[in-house]
Amino acid sequence: MNESREIVLNNGEGTSFWVLGDLYTFKATGKQTSGGFTVIDQVIQPGGGPPPHVHRREDEAFYVLEGKFSFLSGEKQAEAGAGSFVYIPKGTLHTFKNIGEQPGRLLVTITPAGLEEFFYAIGSP
Repeated sequence: MNESREIVLNNGEGTSFWVLGDLYTFKATGKQTSGGFTVIDQVIQPGGGPPPHVHRREDEAFYVLEGKFSFLSGEKQAEAGAGSFVYIPKGTLHTFKNIGEQPGRLLVTITPAGLEEFFYAIGSP
């Protein structure tokens, strides 16, 4: 069994993977949190973001650090700039897109952990 312990990372630290053209830096993973949650610092290129999808087991929370994003959650569409927070419960069709002209940054928390394994599989270090 994994044992949780404190994590201290500075800006830019963590394990990074390129996923769908965007840079994901893993700040906390399931192995580090005993499966509790994953935290990812995502740098999303202009126009970037995933296709619409549904997570059957994970809730996602997005905090916009930089830039401007559009979010689809179920049938709701919203724009979110720096300082905005978006929570999407499991089972909800959703997506996001960087609608700005510069790379944008999201801090994403996924509960419970495990989705990072998918990003490792489809991404590249």
